[in-house]
Amino acid sequence: MIKKFAPNYLVVSAGMDTFDGDPLGTFRITHNGFGKIGQMIASLNLPTAIIMEGGYANEALGKNIVTLLENFK
Repeated sequence: MIKKFAPNYLVVSAGMDTFDGDPLGTFRITHNGFGKIGQMIASLNLPTAIIMEGGYANEALGKNIVTLLENFK
């Protein structure tokens, strides 16, 4: 879908409240899911800004965002 739009760059709102264990979020993305998302974004080969947004599962916040970024290669 993103490739069809053919953007020149991408801005990602990395809301970590999408985590499965987040007390306020309703999404169910797992730790491994964040890694897969990072890989998918990287595969677009676009200049990308990743903006850290919310998240309330404090013990998992760092691990999840690091996993997303480590897989963004």
